[in-house]
Amino acid sequence: MRYYKLVTLGALFARLVCEGWAITVARVMKRIGYALYAASLSVIVLAIAALFLVVENTAVTLIWEVWAVRVPSRWAYAVPVAVAGTLLVVWGKRRWGDIPHTTRDVLGALKRGEAINYHTAWRDLLIALIILAAGAGVGPEASLMGAVIAYSVWQCDKLRYLRTHADSIRATPIPTRLRMLYHPTRWIEPAVSATDAANTAGAADTKRTIRVCAVNSLIVIVMFVGMTTMPKFSDAGMNTLDFWRRTWVALPLAAYALAVAGVCVLLRTGIRALSGRINVPMTVRLLVGGVLVALVVTVLPVLSTSGQHQIHTIGTLFTSLGAGALFALAAGKLLFAQLCIECRWTGGDIFPIMFAALLHGCALAKLLPGCQPVVVVMTVAFCTAIVLVGNASLAGILMALFFPAKLLPLELIVTLLAWGAMRVTAAVSAAVKRRMLAKTLPRS
Repeated sequence: MRYYKLVTLGALFARLVCEGWAITVARVMKRIGYALYAASLSVIVLAIAALFLVVENTAVTLIWEVWAVRVPSRWAYAVPVAVAGTLLVVWGKRRWGDIPHTTRDVLGALKRGEAINYHTAWRDLLIALIILAAGAGVGPEASLMGAVIAYSVWQCDKLRYLRTHADSIRATPIPTRLRMLYHPTRWIEPAVSATDAANTAGAADTKRTIRVCAVNSLIVIVMFVGMTTMPKFSDAGMNTLDFWRRTWVALPLAAYALAVAGVCVLLRTGIRALSGRINVPMTVRLLVGGVLVALVVTVLPVLSTSGQHQIHTIGTLFTSLGAGALFALAAGKLLFAQLCIECRWTGGDIFPIMFAALLHGCALAKLLPGCQPVVVVMTVAFCTAIVLVGNASLAGILMALFFPAKLLPLELIVTLLAWGAMRVTAAVSAAVKRRMLAKTLPRS
């Protein structure tokens, strides 16, 4: 009898173990399947981004590097191209509104719990492609990232539908199941409405979506940088000890670059404020921007487009131009990019800033022939880019791609200096604003 009970208990225990193991395996397989499905949707989003980058790079190369040199007169070629681009941009924005939406626009709406219309994101990519191909001095990163974030929201809505209707999807035949999983406009489960975004479910959906957007955006940035031909500044000809003895110049150079970049930020803020006070229709702004683009692509083609396609020429510009010309080109690039943005030729400013920051560093290296050029260029370019971009980690990582690995410790120090200066400036500015506000309030 005792043995019978032991055998029964053993069989019961074995059954429980087997059932628990089966449940665990089922859960693991379910999670693996869910992860693979999420990865396949990410591949679709990244494929769209890669296609845009390839088309944009090919279009700009053909229009401004291949076909442009075949026409004897620059005016006869550049002006018609700029006019055609202006007309297309005006037509697109009058038909679909003030697009393309940038990263800040889409991410801000997502954080506020607003619905993202990802079904029309292709319009943003189309108008951004026209703006870039026409020669505007803005980068593709803002518009592209805005579209990637929108399509990432679509990805999360498809994943949410799978979680909600997993049993019904599993019960359908495989062809129907594939249609349900990958159809672009059907079988979608949107997130909770904006009015419920403060609830637990809404907050969880928003956080999950932002994580997916961050992962996809990071991969797109890597793809974007990988498609860019970057110049490499060399420290050849110096031994390690001599090299580090000459890096003392980085501290005064950082102070100088931070001051110049701060002045540029003030000027940019002033241009934005002045542009905001000018109340003119969007079509007028677009036409003014078209005239500006036509003038720049004809007279100063080195300042045209985003700077992504000219950044590999910095070494040639450094050896062939003087310090004054390099300073002028750096200032002109920043001004052209900002004016394009204010004229509603929407785009990003990261690549124009990187191009201008490197030119700024090369100009100062011309004035300091006794210093190691790579240290001068790196320090000035890092500080300028970090302050103008406003994000120390992003700007620091992108700028580090141009310089040898030996400079990494110095790059970290310069990045920390620029980040600290930005924090101190922001704190002082906030304190001054609070004090001014306190003085303007009526005394009780």
